[in-house]
Amino acid sequence: MKRFIRILKNAATALSLSLCLATAALWVRSYKTADCEKWYDPQRTITLGSCCGELHYFEEFYHDRTYGRPAVGQSEWHHMPFPESEIGESVDMLRHPNWLNRAGFIFYLHSDRDPKQTDLVERLGAANYIVLPHWFVAGLLLLAPLLFVKRFIRSRREKRRLRKGLCTRCGYDLRATPDRCPECGAFPAIQSNDSH
Repeated sequence: MKRFIRILKNAATALSLSLCLATAALWVRSYKTADCEKWYDPQRTITLGSCCGELHYFEEFYHDRTYGRPAVGQSEWHHMPFPESEIGESVDMLRHPNWLNRAGFIFYLHSDRDPKQTDLVERLGAANYIVLPHWFVAGLLLLAPLLFVKRFIRSRREKRRLRKGLCTRCGYDLRATPDRCPECGAFPAIQSNDSH
């Protein structure tokens, strides 16, 4: 069971590292080429975009207006150039002079919209809009690989110290006191030479 869990952890770490590298590549690409994937269905449009160092998620509903309703009736994905003229204006309206927006984060939920912002409500209507910077997503995906490397280095260090008769915690020479480390007080499980 432990081996299976270890395999799952390693697979998750590898997947996280792959996604981190893909996000970094998309980050670099976003300053040269803007990408957009759109999902159409009769009730809503979902736009996933990458542009200027930011990842965009834009979900627009059609139950309270017909403007922009797609002509297709089936649900499908479409790849297209990033609609900077269309979405860029919406992003600019959502940006405020606070540290969160300056860092590249935008959160606009239809349920939280302010009726006093008539221009914004008219522009976005019933929509959810989330913008995250590429560096934030890449950083989150990099956490698992970094933890894996940390555990790997610590395990190798402990095994090396164990072979040399040193304390696995602080590296103190335990040949004179193998039962307990006088430096840090740890009780290392050191196998005696007689057991080999």
